[in-house]
Amino acid sequence: EIQAAKYYRDIGVNVHFQTPKGSRGMGTADFLLGGETGTGKGGLAFDVYTPKSSNVMSVYSGIASKNTQAPNIILNIKNNPNFTAEQIGSQGFILNQV
Repeated sequence: EIQAAKYYRDIGVNVHFQTPKGSRGMGTADFLLGGETGTGKGGLAFDVYTPKSSNVMSVYSGIASKNTQAPNIILNIKNNPNFTAEQIGSQGFILNQV
């Protein structure tokens, strides 16, 4: 989550981390992208998923399980030597950049 936030910050996008409501992972996105500086108001909610598996179906399932936290999911595979951008198809180049 920190890697993804730094990436967006470095390209000039406002990143606003959210305070979890209840237990972590129970409906709170990791951060808002865009929006007002300091509050994130108007930003889009994103959650970051960093899979450890090389199994494509496990990764897809992990992404699907995040849909209660945020409508937008960032798949961070930067530190996963078991999973490649090619395994996820046409969006791999973009996702590999995060």
